[in-house]
Amino acid sequence: DIWLIDPQTGQESALTNTQNIWDSTPSFTADGKSVLYESNQGGSFDVYRQPIDGGGAVRVTGSDGTDSEAKQSPDGRHIAFISDRDGDFEVYVVDSDGSNLRQLTSTDGKEECPQWSPDGTRLSFSSDRDGDQELYVMNADGSDQRRLTNSPGGDEVADWITGE
Repeated sequence: DIWLIDPQTGQESALTNTQNIWDSTPSFTADGKSVLYESNQGGSFDVYRQPIDGGGAVRVTGSDGTDSEAKQSPDGRHIAFISDRDGDFEVYVVDSDGSNLRQLTSTDGKEECPQWSPDGTRLSFSSDRDGDQELYVMNADGSDQRRLTNSPGGDEVADWITGE
């Protein structure tokens, strides 16, 4: 299940309450009013959106594989996620309503951890496409994919700063 904790009061509340279901990798939407997460409540792992103030979960993606690690763009218009719907994990983007699916990467490696830049024009992600888990960056349309790191250990999650 996904839980929320009020940082001022410490009050805990369950956002999801599903027995024998796996809910994981939550992230807040750009407006802070919902949480995106992966769940197998429909049989396979898909991305869902759950309003914080109540209401039912809405399935955003659907495939026979695993859709996971969803992050909404800063303007709220798109959702990046990883999926193994083509056989191995790649980065995909959909419009926030789940329409207009686009595959951004296509390698023999495993892509993970997509993160939007603060201005929404780029995505960072990790990949083992070159034999070791490294950090990469690309334009939001999947073009200009470049490796950022080259270290012997696994580099997995990047985050952006706003520069303010």
